[in-house]
Amino acid sequence: MKRLLTYTVLIVGIFLSIGAFWYSNENIQERERLRFETVAKQITIKVEGRMNAYRETLYAGAGLFDSSENVTNDEWHRFVKALKIGKNFPGIQGLGFSRVIPQNQIKNPSKKQELYTSIIYLEPCDERNRRAFGFDMFSEEVRREAMLRALYTGEAAASGKVQLVQENDIDVQAGFLMYVPIYHKGMPLGTRSERLSALKGFVYAPFRGDDLMHGILGNRYNDIGLEIYDGEKNKSNLIFGGNQKGSISAAIVIENKLDIDGRVWTLCYRPYQGFLNESDTNDPWLILALGLLLTLAVFFMMLSILRTKEKAQDLAKKITLKLSLQKERMDNIFENNAAGIFVVDQNQNIITCNQRFCEIFGYTKEELIGKNASFIHMSQETYLVFVPHFFKAKSGERVKVEYTFKAKNAQGVFCEFVGTKIEIEKDNTGVIWSVLDITDRKHMEEELRSSEEKFRSMFTMQDAPMLLIDPDNGA
Repeated sequence: MKRLLTYTVLIVGIFLSIGAFWYSNENIQERERLRFETVAKQITIKVEGRMNAYRETLYAGAGLFDSSENVTNDEWHRFVKALKIGKNFPGIQGLGFSRVIPQNQIKNPSKKQELYTSIIYLEPCDERNRRAFGFDMFSEEVRREAMLRALYTGEAAASGKVQLVQENDIDVQAGFLMYVPIYHKGMPLGTRSERLSALKGFVYAPFRGDDLMHGILGNRYNDIGLEIYDGEKNKSNLIFGGNQKGSISAAIVIENKLDIDGRVWTLCYRPYQGFLNESDTNDPWLILALGLLLTLAVFFMMLSILRTKEKAQDLAKKITLKLSLQKERMDNIFENNAAGIFVVDQNQNIITCNQRFCEIFGYTKEELIGKNASFIHMSQETYLVFVPHFFKAKSGERVKVEYTFKAKNAQGVFCEFVGTKIEIEKDNTGVIWSVLDITDRKHMEEELRSSEEKFRSMFTMQDAPMLLIDPDNGA
């Protein structure tokens, strides 16, 4: 029981240490999650704010067309230059104007369209942007959907994911565009058909995903993994991200939705390992280590005390056993052995026993052989407790047990059982038990303890001095 208590302390201590580790780790995870949510929200607000600024830039371009009958290429160049988009709006690929081409000016069109357009202005007029001049954006499905939305609402409209015509074979990035419609002055805009008839063109801005986000975020959030999807989260909709630059932590994932002029972006945030505070993340492991060390220290201390006590008990048992063996040593033959001996088969049925075993329990051999050994137990419950000892001995382990059994007269008999396996026949392994009736020994031990207490009391209660002399040598 005390050994069980010792191991119970060990198991409970281990579980408590693991529990403390889990609790501490959960607290740190929650704190890191809240901190990460705050950073993710800051980035979302930053992206939304920058996209609002880009939209206002397009409206400013639309205002230029509203204030002039005919905006020339030079005027557009000076307008964009004055905006200093490279400095004030980093991440934007450029500002342009796509003019509507009347259908009567289109000769032999490759396909029939509701309207035709052509990019005529695009600043800055660098090598990449020059690739876009003359392109009919209305001819492509994704761009056309955004242009029609802008046309019929009169508001800015963002497109879905596209590959810009500015792309070459170097550093190809996902892109999208933003459009603001330009109408001819004085024309009615009450219906869709009227808006279509009044359409002059679109002020628009192309964006390359990676350049856009680097322009918005810079190098400030290098410990944050960000992916932006146009719509639902799948690889085909990825506008930005997907190229990990370090070890991503799977413990925290945050998704935010952002409406960008008619398109819903999904912003998926994951922290790189560097985002997590290493000193904090080590705290649970320190708690676990200290808890386990304390548990082991208590366990080994209790085990040492228990072993010391067991050694003292074993010594007392050995002395008692030695006295008992000296008394019974004269009879070593099976029938005359001072110890009862009986053999049980794999089903615990008694197949043989000696006379001493019969004497211990008050039965004849005929009454014992063939019976199941359970009937010499005090109850079915005590028998079931004893059964594991049988299987230990049957497996080859030497088993020694002290137990109270029931004699024929229903009196309890305290016995010492020593068992080991025996091969009775093929596929029938049993156990041979040596049985000692130690009831008298137990009583003797009790009387000896009582005598010692009386003897000690006699000395302690005497007022006069007392002297003990050995009669053999006078000492």
